[in-house]
Amino acid sequence: MTDSKTKLAVYAPSVKLGYRDLLSVNAFHEIAARHDVVWLFLGQIPSVGLDQHSSVRVLKPNRFRYRLWLGLHSLVRYAFDDRIFDGRQKKPAIGLRRLDQLVLASIIRLRLSWLARQVLKVILDATAPDLSAELRGSRALLCFGSAKDIVFDDLVKSARKLSIPVIMVPLNWDNATSKPYIERPGLILTWGTQTSELSESLHGVRSLPLGSPRFEFYKSFGVPSQRAAKEKLGLRCDLRYVMFAGAGFPFVEFETLRILTDALEKHGLSDVRIVYRPHPYSWKGFSKSSLGPELAERVVFDPSLELFGKDDMEQYAYVLPAISALVTPFSTIAVEAAFHRVPALCIAFDDPSHTVFDWKLHSQHQPHLKIFFEEIWPLKCFQIDELESSFMDLIGLVGDRDMGESAFRIFQRIVHTDQKPYVDRLLDIVHSELKLENASSRL
Repeated sequence: MTDSKTKLAVYAPSVKLGYRDLLSVNAFHEIAARHDVVWLFLGQIPSVGLDQHSSVRVLKPNRFRYRLWLGLHSLVRYAFDDRIFDGRQKKPAIGLRRLDQLVLASIIRLRLSWLARQVLKVILDATAPDLSAELRGSRALLCFGSAKDIVFDDLVKSARKLSIPVIMVPLNWDNATSKPYIERPGLILTWGTQTSELSESLHGVRSLPLGSPRFEFYKSFGVPSQRAAKEKLGLRCDLRYVMFAGAGFPFVEFETLRILTDALEKHGLSDVRIVYRPHPYSWKGFSKSSLGPELAERVVFDPSLELFGKDDMEQYAYVLPAISALVTPFSTIAVEAAFHRVPALCIAFDDPSHTVFDWKLHSQHQPHLKIFFEEIWPLKCFQIDELESSFMDLIGLVGDRDMGESAFRIFQRIVHTDQKPYVDRLLDIVHSELKLENASSRL
């Protein structure tokens, strides 16, 4: 194993899904048990997970610099997306103020993007905080998260000045391929072989498959039977349940729910109910109270969201085995369904009231999603007027063994798994990288 005296600087999330994932595999404790760690967090210290005597630094970016950096990232991403979407990508809008959207759109229209990127990069480099005090003495900088992070960029700049190698671990499936790097790490560790190959091709950075904390949970917990899962969640064992999982970006969720429930009524499927699971960070803030009385007879709000805490992985361990099929916009929950061999229908319809995100364009062109077009699983639907027929096709595939095996083949390509625990795999790679670094420094 690794040398317990080796010092590491570790930049990790302290909130939301990334923090939940690391907490689920006890990563904070396990890494600290084997290394002398300086923990770096953005904005706040996590509420639980750290050992009592941990060395912690909280980093807070300057608001004005962040606004400039967000403009730079948006322009870099627009250029990056040009290769993926063949010039059909939308102008930068997500997370930007209206004025900034207009400025960036004008820069792109006037073909000043390259010049603007150079100017912004110079300003940001000149005003970058010196984070050498936080990093000095560390053998490596290990970063969890994504490339869309000003603090990550500033840490990479400081690490480079100190000749400290940087290892990036994207915690979400898409983060390895959908977000460009302004400051490149030396190594990227992705969910699996699929994204490691894509990451290396798209970013020109050496990438290796690592796995995801989200699926380590099952090594100790196991997968309950469908009956046991239903009983735990208070669902009826004599009914079949199809989950409709909502999206983070704006999506026509209630129009979709109405089509699904109307189809059940039209085709006499009295033994089927819809389990509605809104995205935990939905832009529109969908929740149980969002369901109107007209949907109450056929739609059940996902009981795992009320039975378990927000960061409890048992939500997925019970609700996914309990369902017979999944309907979802193209998203990561489909990968969770693939692990459980659940038939899935991935859909892509734009919300006419929100034009910031093009579902159809992204679902058909994002590199990490192309794997969904290589097998019979999942079913796909891109026109809302075709949803009913696609939904009935999905119902007809419940229990289909070939569909289940197709799903699991996709899962195995997306997520690397083996008998070794996630943190052990991670630290073994870190240890190997440090050995390589030592060998090269002696040459």
